[in-house]
Amino acid sequence: MKRQVRLTEKAFEKLKRIRVKLYEHKISQKKLARAMRCSVDYINRVLNGRTHVSDHQIDKINRQVQRLIDGIQ
Repeated sequence: MKRQVRLTEKAFEKLKRIRVKLYEHKISQKKLARAMRCSVDYINRVLNGRTHVSDHQIDKINRQVQRLIDGIQ
């Protein structure tokens, strides 16, 4: 079993919203990873709550997702 880390309720909700956005707009984790210049593995770990992330990092991911969505539309 893969280990979950403890996230604050607020952080968990933010990550959940990001996951939903990615799914709704059919944006792959690979595309997000490329845009953020980080590994797909890292994105996957963050979104599934298996690694610690700061609020600042979550905001960065959220902004990048928004940019990708705006670029597609």
